[in-house]
Amino acid sequence: MLQEKETPIVYYYCIATDDCRYDFSIIYSNMFCGKAMVIFIQTGNMALLCSDDMEDEELQIEKLGIKIVDIIQCKTFLQLVLQQI
Repeated sequence: MLQEKETPIVYYYCIATDDCRYDFSIIYSNMFCGKAMVIFIQTGNMALLCSDDMEDEELQIEKLGIKIVDIIQCKTFLQLVLQQI
């Protein structure tokens, strides 16, 4: 059994687009191999992401449940926020 104790850094963000409101919880931890846990609060879906993932053609943020019309705006925001890691 392996147990690690850590106090992660947690941020909450709200993005309002023309079509929807998106509430995100972003958790930074040393346990995520340089990535942050991004949780879309409305759906409860989560993904481990870093700013480099936002440049990937296979968008990991689609797994969060973001509407297709809002993906570019949310992707740009998350890339900016995730660069802080």
